[in-house]
Amino acid sequence: MNQTAAYFDVDETLTHDVTLFSFLRHDAHTTGQTEQAETFLRELAARRAQGEPRESTNRYYYQWWKGRDVQKICDLAGNWWAGRLQKPDLFLRSDVLARYEWHSRQGHARILLSGSFVQLIEPLAAALDVTRVIATVPLTGQGRFTGEIGEPLIGDAKRTALLADARDHGIDLTTSHGYGDHRSDLPFLSVLGHPHLVTPPGKGWQDPDFPITIWPPTADMHPA
Repeated sequence: MNQTAAYFDVDETLTHDVTLFSFLRHDAHTTGQTEQAETFLRELAARRAQGEPRESTNRYYYQWWKGRDVQKICDLAGNWWAGRLQKPDLFLRSDVLARYEWHSRQGHARILLSGSFVQLIEPLAAALDVTRVIATVPLTGQGRFTGEIGEPLIGDAKRTALLADARDHGIDLTTSHGYGDHRSDLPFLSVLGHPHLVTPPGKGWQDPDFPITIWPPTADMHPA
């Protein structure tokens, strides 16, 4: 029998912030490169403002990690998340987390589907006891990041990854849910029976050709 699943984008859907940028700043603080980090992030912002596709700016982001020891970054990410999760309300959206917990109680598979990199997402996944993680995979060599990635898990790539996951794990797409916050999440949301846009009131978008539930959810999503 096919299983129902819930696919959660992470940055600004499950979390309040963009973990890619917050973690980069944390790394820079620990290495005394705060000024360099802000210059790097301003360049990323300028590229986006000039219309560079998110897939391209996402690739460029990973240049920050070029040459860095993979295990040390994994350890840094683990410690970073441990600190954040001591005060989850500051970093995780309580409404979305409640929805995640509802899916858990229903016995649904819970999958994090993120353009962030897998080494950064895995500590959060372990803390939440997710079923599995689908995230961007940085390329490595001799135990270090090369600064390159395979395919950024953004836009159509998320949809492709979700469909492969559903096929491999017997997921029923018609009964499954998805949670995203950005137009680039539309491709993966569009293949699910229950798509949800997670956004503060008045800040969302609506595609006239695509019916999507605007957050917060209706009362029946939190049964007693």
